[in-house]
Amino acid sequence: MTSMISPTPRRQIVKRKTKSRSSSQAAKFWQKIAKGTSIRHWFLGVLIAAAILGIVFFNALPQGVPVEVGQVARKDLAAPTTAVNTAETERLKEEAARYVVLEANEDPSYYLVNSAIALRVEENLTGILNLVRLGISQEPVEDSGFESEPEALSVSEIDRRLIRDWKMEIPQSTLEAITALSFAEFDRFAQTTTDLVLSTMEERISEDGLRDARDSFEATVEASSLRGAPAHAATFMGRQLIQSNLVLDTEKVNRARQEAIDSVEPVRIMRGEIIVRKGDVVRPEHITLLQDVGLIKMGRDWGVLVGMAIFIIALIALMAVFFHHYRPELLENSPLLALVGSLLVVVLLIGKLFSLSNWALAPFLNPSALVGLLLTLLIDARVASIATVISAILLGLVHETSW
Repeated sequence: MTSMISPTPRRQIVKRKTKSRSSSQAAKFWQKIAKGTSIRHWFLGVLIAAAILGIVFFNALPQGVPVEVGQVARKDLAAPTTAVNTAETERLKEEAARYVVLEANEDPSYYLVNSAIALRVEENLTGILNLVRLGISQEPVEDSGFESEPEALSVSEIDRRLIRDWKMEIPQSTLEAITALSFAEFDRFAQTTTDLVLSTMEERISEDGLRDARDSFEATVEASSLRGAPAHAATFMGRQLIQSNLVLDTEKVNRARQEAIDSVEPVRIMRGEIIVRKGDVVRPEHITLLQDVGLIKMGRDWGVLVGMAIFIIALIALMAVFFHHYRPELLENSPLLALVGSLLVVVLLIGKLFSLSNWALAPFLNPSALVGLLLTLLIDARVASIATVISAILLGLVHETSW
C-alpha cells in the first residue's frame, strides 16, 4: 500500500532554506564589505556623509534677519519660499467660525426640543395643582372613629405660597371659585389642564414664538370642556408655565463650525513677495510673516533633523549597495570614492548658494548635470546615473522640495 506524504513539511523546509540562504547572503555581503574596506574607506564615507548632512541641515537650523519691532528696515526683505500666512489664515478661520455660530443662533434647524424643560413644567404644574387642591374643604364625617381631616388652606395662604414657591399670580376670585369645586370636579379640571399644557410643551417653542405658543394654548383651553373659573385658572397657569423648550444643538453647531474652518483656503505668501520694504518701520505683523517664511526661525526642528539624517544615510547606503553589485572594485578604490563624494558635496554646496538668492530663476542654475557628465567621462554611465539620481534628490531637500 502506498502511503500519502503531506507536502506541508516540505514547504516548511523550503521556507527555512530560503530564509537561511537570504540571511547567509546578507552576512556574506557585510563580511565582504568589512574585509574589502579599511578604516580609511570608512572615514572617507563618514566625512562625505557629514558634509552632505551639514549642507542639508542648514535649512533646519535657526536663522534670521537682524530686525526687531520698531526698527527701520535697512533693506527689502522678501520671502525666500512660498509659505502660509498663519496670522491671516487664522483670522479668516475665526471669522468663518464666528459667522457660522451667529447664523446657527438664528436658524431653527440648529435647535433641539429639550425634554427636561417639559418635565420641569410638569413638576411645577403638579405642585401648583396639589397646593390648590389643599384649599378644597373636606366633607364632614359623622363617625367618631375616624380622625378629623386637617383644615383646608385659606385662599390667601394658597396665593402667598403660589407667589413664594412658583412666582405665580392667580386672581383671588378665580382661586375662590376653584377651591369651591368638589374633588371630582377639581380632578377633571387638573387632568384637562395638565393634558393641554403638556401637549403645548411637546411642540417646538422658541423665544420668538413663545407668545404665539401661549396664545395657541389659550385657544385650546377655550375649545376644551373647561368653562368659567376653571378655564380662567387653566389659562393663568398655562400662560405662566409655558416657556421656550429649544436648546442649541452644540454637536451640530460644532460640526458646521469645523466644516467652515476646514473650507478656508490658506493665505499664501508667494516666493519673492516683499514683506518689509527698505525704510519701513517693522511692526509685529511683519515679524510673524518673517517667521512664516523662515527668515526668522525659533529653535531647532529636531523631528526634521532626525528625518533628514535617516533619509540621507539610507540614500548613501543605497548607493553603496549599487556600487557593490555593479562596480565592486569602486568600493576598494579610495580616490574614485573621494571623486564621487566630492562631486556630490560640491553640487549640493552650489545648489545651497543658489537657494539663498531671492531670484526666482536661481534654482534652475543648479549644476545637477555636472555630476552625470563628469562621472560618465571619468568612470562609467552606471555610476553617473546613480550619482545623478542621488544628487537630484538631495538638491530637492536643499531647496525644500520646491525645485
